[in-house]
Amino acid sequence: MPCPACGSPIGATGTDCGVCGYDLTQGEPPSAEKCSRCGSQLGEEFQFCQVCGLAIGLRAPRPQTQRLKVLTTEVRKLRKQATGEHAAQSGEFPLGTAARDTPPRRGPRRVAGARAGARGPRPEMTPALTPKPAPPAAWNARQLTAEKAPQAEPAPAPEEDRFAKLGASPLRLVLVNRDGSDGESFFFPDSLLTLGREGSDLVFADDEFLSPRHARLEIRDDGIWIVDLESLNGVFLRITDTVPVFPGDTILLGHQLLRLDNVPDPPPELDLETHGARLFGTPLDPSWACLTRIGYGGAEAESYFLRSAVVAFGREQGDIVFGDDAFISRQHAQLGVTVNRAGMAVSLSDLGSANGTYIRIRGSARIAVDGMFRIGDQIFRLRTD
Repeated sequence: MPCPACGSPIGATGTDCGVCGYDLTQGEPPSAEKCSRCGSQLGEEFQFCQVCGLAIGLRAPRPQTQRLKVLTTEVRKLRKQATGEHAAQSGEFPLGTAARDTPPRRGPRRVAGARAGARGPRPEMTPALTPKPAPPAAWNARQLTAEKAPQAEPAPAPEEDRFAKLGASPLRLVLVNRDGSDGESFFFPDSLLTLGREGSDLVFADDEFLSPRHARLEIRDDGIWIVDLESLNGVFLRITDTVPVFPGDTILLGHQLLRLDNVPDPPPELDLETHGARLFGTPLDPSWACLTRIGYGGAEAESYFLRSAVVAFGREQGDIVFGDDAFISRQHAQLGVTVNRAGMAVSLSDLGSANGTYIRIRGSARIAVDGMFRIGDQIFRLRTD
């Protein structure tokens, strides 16, 4: 049970809190004198712990999530995991946290129909992989069912006729430079634009993380969509609002590639009478999910068991800290869990980071104007100005 004074867990047979010293036989809980996170003595009239920085008002009982599964009835088919054999046959490399320097991002080789346009204004921001956050972009779990047949190269036409359904300003795709500024721009040759390492409208021959035909942008009646053409490394969409996440979803922040997994089943506990003793170990709070860090080449590295209702990531502050990643903000993103009668829901939020938080789409997703996405080592933004 949680301590009424500081929220720290107390055993079923406990009579007082080992952190703040509250006696369970008392009536009203006294004012907290110790921090519920680190146990340090709190100074008078302080609204936060002087040692770990925890706000006094955040002390609340932890939710009893037990071993609830993250998987919901709406999403039961998880994304297929690429195998090393497939990568060897296709000549593609699985994306991950690189153990070597990232190769320099070079400009694309343009084919007919992908004509460069004027560059947009350079955003004011610190050097980073991506510019400041864009407006929210819709995300869903639709699966790609069939590809459209390759379209013949359209004949040159005036821009105002070609983009009449988009309004006065033509839509263009902007390649984002390493410092976050706008790079080369490309107008859509028609309502479709394919991107990849070869055989596409925009070709990035030097990007080994791209599949030959990696993704396709489509202009539909209900907006602009990006479709993953069953690529090895997928398409990552930048989020600017809270979005739902499910087991198997992959998150990219800075150079860290993280996958959300269900908690594995624990080993069976040894029987006292059979073995003469119980196996010794650290008493742990129940975890509701596991976050796996994916290394370069698809290797699984560290596993982080999520136990708090909100788990924050950052370079300096958070429950999980990546201190060596300069592309992660001080406080970057967070995962949160909400428990209800039907089970529980997990959500991902960006905390106003400089370089953004990306999530791998499932099949296809709609992108708003000024929305951003990443494929391989290339980052793009949609613009109309």
